[in-house]
Amino acid sequence: MQTSRRSGHEQISSKRLRNACHDGDRDACRRSPADAKIECRGNFQVTKYGLISTPYCEEEQIARVARSYGVNVTGAEVRNNALTKVYLCQVYGYDTRLKGSCAGYAPELYGR
Repeated sequence: MQTSRRSGHEQISSKRLRNACHDGDRDACRRSPADAKIECRGNFQVTKYGLISTPYCEEEQIARVARSYGVNVTGAEVRNNALTKVYLCQVYGYDTRLKGSCAGYAPELYGR
């Protein structure tokens, strides 16, 4: 029978978290690395080094613009379904907010 052993770093981290919870820092108890959220400004991801263009933020921007036109779509749907992305770009790609996100699917490329 194998037993799982934690590394020293994991033991220290969970010990600190337990101590923080007992010391009354309830927010520390609720936080986890999975709670970290990507922050986007338009097509760009905010990092400690500045703004970086990422596909994640571009797809969030496509969903945000589509929602402004009344389409019920999420960023996850745009990321996970390529046809959704193509469709939204072909329909709403004329919007200047999507010029970077939809460069390859813009309506002017298809003679709309």
